[in-house]
Amino acid sequence: MTVELRRLAIPLTTIRQLAAVLQNPDHIESESLGFAADLCEVWDGFDRFYGAIPEATSLERAQLDRALAVPLHRALKGLSRRKATDMRFWHWLCISQFQNIVWYRWYGRIPADFSGIISPSLAERFLGAPTLHGVSRNTFARLWWCAEALYSEADGYDLVDIALSSQDFFQAIFERKLGLCVPAARACVRALGNCSDAERRRATKELNHYFTTIVAEALTEEEMIDNLLGKYLRQ
Repeated sequence: MTVELRRLAIPLTTIRQLAAVLQNPDHIESESLGFAADLCEVWDGFDRFYGAIPEATSLERAQLDRALAVPLHRALKGLSRRKATDMRFWHWLCISQFQNIVWYRWYGRIPADFSGIISPSLAERFLGAPTLHGVSRNTFARLWWCAEALYSEADGYDLVDIALSSQDFFQAIFERKLGLCVPAARACVRALGNCSDAERRRATKELNHYFTTIVAEALTEEEMIDNLLGKYLRQ
């Protein structure tokens, strides 16, 4: 299913606006990004997960992230980072293409009537803003940026799977500025993958603070693991 990728012509800013376009996604005003993508693999990943656990708990549904991140990143291989920073694209993707997936992931089912059920936190899953917090709340932007940062020819998508194994772990990295630095994000996942949640929170908090005093890009992934993360884990 090859689809022309688009972005909203006008940003959505209120829950009322969101509810209106969710009811009538075909009427949403959008503009082309100039290229197309085959989204079938994303739907296949969702269908396999939903077929296995149609009435999943919220904890079980969190594992859907791992089923979607890789096919999403592969499907959007033509998406530049510059275009990926435009949240209007992710708004369009969540509303126009993958609305049912967003509902299932965060609400557990697809409601027949949207009135009165879209809370501010649920609205963020369809929308989000051009901030670290906003991007990490959008259902698909968060997955693409995670895969974009952690994929490499050497590791494939192994680090992506580890980062998405825990919502807390993902947020500890990608809701902090260290998530903007690819070597730092990769170092955190590689070094903290087998650590407890408490150790992960402490190490990422300390590392993020340390980056306020140095230029993170001046360090390699190996230096971050050996000299910084290793120190925090030995404390």
